[in-house]
Amino acid sequence: MTSMNKLLLIIKREFLSRIKKPSFLLMSLLTPFLFASLVLTPIGINKSNFSETTVMVFDETNSFGQLLVKHNQDKYVKYELQTTDAVLEDAITKYDNQDDVVVLRIPDNFIKNQAPVVELFSDNTPGIYLLGKVKDDLFEWRKKFIVYSTFKIDLQEFEKKMNSPVAIIFQGKGIDPQLKFFLGFSISLLLYMLIIMYGVQVMRGVMEEKNSRIVEVLISSVKPKTLLKGKIIGIGLVGILQFALIIIFSISLLALFNSIFEVDTALMVQNQLQMLDNPGSNLTEIGATETPLFNQQVQDYMSAISSYLPTLLLTTPVLFFLGYYLYASLFAAVGSALDHDTDTQQFVLPITIPLIISGSIAFNILDNPNSDLAFWASMFPLSSPIVMTARLAFMNLATDWWQVLLSVSILIVTIMVLMRISGRIYRVGILMHGQKVGYKTLWKWFRTKN
Repeated sequence: MTSMNKLLLIIKREFLSRIKKPSFLLMSLLTPFLFASLVLTPIGINKSNFSETTVMVFDETNSFGQLLVKHNQDKYVKYELQTTDAVLEDAITKYDNQDDVVVLRIPDNFIKNQAPVVELFSDNTPGIYLLGKVKDDLFEWRKKFIVYSTFKIDLQEFEKKMNSPVAIIFQGKGIDPQLKFFLGFSISLLLYMLIIMYGVQVMRGVMEEKNSRIVEVLISSVKPKTLLKGKIIGIGLVGILQFALIIIFSISLLALFNSIFEVDTALMVQNQLQMLDNPGSNLTEIGATETPLFNQQVQDYMSAISSYLPTLLLTTPVLFFLGYYLYASLFAAVGSALDHDTDTQQFVLPITIPLIISGSIAFNILDNPNSDLAFWASMFPLSSPIVMTARLAFMNLATDWWQVLLSVSILIVTIMVLMRISGRIYRVGILMHGQKVGYKTLWKWFRTKN
């Protein structure tokens, strides 16, 4: 039997043994729901995390406190203006230890003072939301009060006339930038999860075969390098299949969610992104929209996603497989060197740190996907699979194809180098048992000649 036939048999064995497991299909079905929970759960937590807090207002200006009480519409913060004969010290003593009451003193020079200061009394630590709310309200109404006193312009009435937010209808080529952000973030996060998950599977598979001594039988008829390649490629094909299933199930779930609940999914995404930029902010209530089923905005979003699918399905699997192959070769080397899971920490952490950093870079560069950091991070092989995936939605492949090609070429060269290193370590380590392994030992194995 030729070396190629042996390689194909190993790939087939690794592939079939994993897709036949019930957990494979279960994870493919559950992952879209997990991604949906990333959007919905923080919104639910945000809505249920706050309780109403009463702010007892002692207003020495005799006018400013009335504005706070009259115009407050926040359901989590309630202002109560105290009478002129109320004693501040008595209120502090009475409410100091209550979680849901704080005392606010507005001094008589609050409006005229160039550096206005107020006092907030509470023995318990108020939440950041409450402090921000009170600070913003004081700033807002002080500004309006001064403008009216100076120029006789009622900013409150002016803002009512200008209350409609400005809507931006993107008329450029390609997908709306907000949707690009969401697509880039979601797909790069999915790749990040799959690379780690299947890379660890390679490591555990190697360790299981080593501890069970099955590998000693296998390498009697197959070269260690062929066995290593077959395992990595076979498990990688499982990852590509699962990636495709997750995309298909996600699109189906999105369509089903819109058709059953008549909820604008884009609104939920917008709320989630708002929370990322401004934690604790008041979000739009999630519920049935007033727009018709499959309103125009959702139709545009679905059409845009459909137009992005060819790029997604042609390019992303290649980046996933190469990124997985790169990291799997490192995980395999670690698995071949160790006997127990408890010993993997010192070796796994240096492998996962570049992945974690690349995930952080991918999320942050989505605000400026054409920056120098975005370009070079998408070229550096340890970060390029995640970062380039995040950039894909923002790129015009008709003109930027060379960037993807260059990134892929660098990845392939890096994989060839790492496979040479990992293969040498794997060849020696897979037969070693009961030996304490360090980086010095790995270097020694790498230098061992055939």
